Amino acid sequence: MNPTTLFLILNVIGLLGFMSLAGAVILRHARRDIRRLAAAQALIDRQIESADALREELSRELHDDLLQRLYGLALDIEAGQLPGGVMAGRLHEIAVDIRRLAHALHPADLSMVGLDGALEGLVREWQARTTAVLKLEVILERPIPDAWVLTLFRWFQEALANAVKHAAAQHIVVRLEERGGRLCLEVADDGTGFGFRMASVGKGMGLSSLRNRLISLGGQTVVRTEVGRGTTVRGGIPWPD
Repeated sequence: MNPTTLFLILNVIGLLGFMSLAGAVILRHARRDIRRLAAAQALIDRQIESADALREELSRELHDDLLQRLYGLALDIEAGQLPGGVMAGRLHEIAVDIRRLAHALHPADLSMVGLDGALEGLVREWQARTTAVLKLEVILERPIPDAWVLTLFRWFQEALANAVKHAAAQHIVVRLEERGGRLCLEVADDGTGFGFRMASVGKGMGLSSLRNRLISLGGQTVVRTEVGRGTTVRGGIPWPD
């Protein structure tokens, strides 16, 4: 075999090797991109499910609670069986609940008083509707990124609603603090607790929704509970570099 032919063969072999290596690199990157796209789609699906769940809850409250109360109030007024003071009290209660639903759709407090103030309002709102003693603790050394605020408020909104509605607690602590380079969220109660095998309870409390809320921020949610020993819902998000 003459040197020219050998040189061509070696070049072809080298080119084939290079193409094989390049193909492997391209395939690896393609698989990684596919996994990222799948994860992004899964996150979008979870966010859509969460939004759908919120709309369902609001629709149920409007139809099964507020509209029924307004209808009953109208009947009592028409029958002339309602003293003025009682009617004013019932109208005030309905107005408070309408404001609460509007706040659930879009918490205006976030843009006016920030997350701290919005959480104070949220705790006051639920304190007026429960016999449990609610306590808010906020310990922060730096401002929370604007892009996080609404997600964090929704997380606390859902976790606190679960504690008030389901825990039968005497004390509920809502905590937001910076610790070990992480932003830590917590809602802890001394209520009845539950077992994770109680699927219907877990579903009703929206634990999946709580876990999904922080994923978009690179965070996670952990639920610790035991029957008769209360429930603690914790969230953690690493601070951006």
